[in-house]
Amino acid sequence: MEVELKLLVAPTDVPLLRRFVLPPGWQRGKAKTARLLSIYFDSPDFFLKQRAIALRVRRVGQRWIQTLKSGGDVKAGLHSRLELEAPVAHDHPDFTKIEDAALQELLLSPELDGKLQPAFTTEFQRTIWLLESAAGDVVEMALDRGEIRGTAGTQAISEVELELKTGNPAVLFEIALALLDAAPLHLENASKAQRGYDLCTPPAPPQPVKAKSVDLRNGFSAGQAFQTIAWNCIGHLQNNHAGLLSGNDIEYVHQMRVALRRLRSATGLFARIAPTLRESPLLDEMRWIAGELGEARDWDVFVSETLPPILVASLDSAPLHRLRDQALVIDAAANDKARVAAASQRYQRFLLNLGVWLNHETWRDGLTKKQRAALDRPVREWAPKLLAKRHTQLLARGANLAALTSLERHALRIAGKKLRYAAEFLSHLFPGPATQPYLKALSVLQDSLGVLNDHVVTGSLLDQLRGTAKNGALRECAIGEIMGWNACQASIHLAQLGQVWEGFKSQKPFW
Repeated sequence: MEVELKLLVAPTDVPLLRRFVLPPGWQRGKAKTARLLSIYFDSPDFFLKQRAIALRVRRVGQRWIQTLKSGGDVKAGLHSRLELEAPVAHDHPDFTKIEDAALQELLLSPELDGKLQPAFTTEFQRTIWLLESAAGDVVEMALDRGEIRGTAGTQAISEVELELKTGNPAVLFEIALALLDAAPLHLENASKAQRGYDLCTPPAPPQPVKAKSVDLRNGFSAGQAFQTIAWNCIGHLQNNHAGLLSGNDIEYVHQMRVALRRLRSATGLFARIAPTLRESPLLDEMRWIAGELGEARDWDVFVSETLPPILVASLDSAPLHRLRDQALVIDAAANDKARVAAASQRYQRFLLNLGVWLNHETWRDGLTKKQRAALDRPVREWAPKLLAKRHTQLLARGANLAALTSLERHALRIAGKKLRYAAEFLSHLFPGPATQPYLKALSVLQDSLGVLNDHVVTGSLLDQLRGTAKNGALRECAIGEIMGWNACQASIHLAQLGQVWEGFKSQKPFW
């Protein structure tokens, strides 16, 4: 199994990278440099790509090395996958050298017979350092500079690969943090093979990615469950990162905020078992990036959801259009701010520190013996208690629903989110007919409370617009129209909330 961390570096920053300082206790071997030519093979209809397989033959000096990579996953730039290598006599594959029987059978299948051909190539200079720690960890650090060549053009290669030979994957993130002190770097989720395929056929347009379900097995301990959930949240975050930077769709901002809320919620959920989770300095970084994204999301909702129906219904929409133009300017600036934060080295450092935190399990350090034992118990034993606690908290918040102030409804909404995320994290442990109706009713409640919160946020955004519009009379006319519409819609949604609340309360907890 290959485990490596990939980081992009600008060609102009490579000289800075060469002067990085290793963490204490590490030694760096002498650099070795080689020129590598790799030929990737597939059928014209990309039989291997469709099955998440990459097959290449690489020239190393006078030798040819065949490599097959299959399956695996990517977590915050950390690639884990099956890798099979063997020397071959020529510059084309030799399936007899593949020891995995199932993969060999697949490659010899009729669908691929006689169709294998070169798909794209990579050629780059690789400089390798072997890094060793006093604790026995061994990492191969490779600096690659060159290009990928496909039928649709070329793409530059300028990246660092940190491959774990021996030890905990956390050391890859620790070394990456040391590299980040020397030069700007960015975690890379795409392999050279994926980037090569993108040069052969136009990739599908990127789409915002929602959270994926969490695969918790009954045998997982509470500690393993937390790690699995946290990696799921980080994957959700990173799957939307490139889309946010490209600026194609406002949904990317929303999904990244949801990912951060899910991660913070998971930390709070498991802090009942491991209280040291509440002490992580990474929580402050989660709040920072969430705050940088929050302003953009508020203005996105205002210009894309709040204003359009008002513009359609208005008898004199000219003042509203002027106000919308001002809102669009603010919205664009807020989204620029969000992209700057997401592209920053602070954000990259946050992700790398998450990798260290999760792989080293540093939250265990301050736990008592009893708390450690609790964390090692099956999560299935803990799940009912964790869910019941959040369910009870939500019911208590909404006990006197009709009399709640907007601030109290906001607290109710937050409690609903925490319960929903916890229920989604742990629901697979409780297969049964009650699970989906409960989750559905909880989702409807959260949506209803979210709409009411949007009405409150609209008021604060209008206060900001008061200071931007040039014509005072037209400004107040437009703002007054929005306020009237907003108040009317809020009263309608508030009247519906009671029914939604009763619908949720009628659901039987599935645990």
